[in-house]
Amino acid sequence: MPTYTLYHLPQEKLVDEKIFGALRERKKPRDYYDLYFILRKGMLSADQKKRLGKITQEIVDGSRKINFQGELGAFLPANQQAIIRDFPQTLERELHNQLSFRK
Repeated sequence: MPTYTLYHLPQEKLVDEKIFGALRERKKPRDYYDLYFILRKGMLSADQKKRLGKITQEIVDGSRKINFQGELGAFLPANQQAIIRDFPQTLERELHNQLSFRK
């Protein structure tokens, strides 16, 4: 018998809180990186993609103001370092691929 109970949010609620809560309000490097992870793992619902499409430029512009190498470099494993080297471009490319975003 387990000694603890684990409660977690449904995936859609978790993604909503991460993108439309934390990312838009805090704008921390880890929030942008989490968005990249969410996009790569195909975790967005159709509705979330539509809503994200409306704020994509805001996200891209915000990411350009952050030194991801300096902020996240010490916390990520070696195989993730290349991703954050040019992270704003990497994130924009992934948004484009997932949302058919056009400037």
